[in-house]
Amino acid sequence: MTKSEDRITIINRMDPLIQELERLRQSEGLSVGRFSLRLGLSRPYYYLVKTGQRAFSRRALGKILKAYPQLMPRVMDYVMRE
Repeated sequence: MTKSEDRITIINRMDPLIQELERLRQSEGLSVGRFSLRLGLSRPYYYLVKTGQRAFSRRALGKILKAYPQLMPRVMDYVMRE
């Protein structure tokens, strides 16, 4: 399996909100660090959530919506599952 295939497999196992965030990050050509800053989150915090070691706080979800209001349906689904 190539690194690209590994990355796709990992993204496919992620929460739909995180999948969408990663799609946005990649489509905008941003590094994880720059994307985290755009969201108003620290890179380590975003990494912990992305890898399933931590859940987004309500405050973090608010910051995500401020940066990407179109993600409201994904954020609502995320909140309902938590």
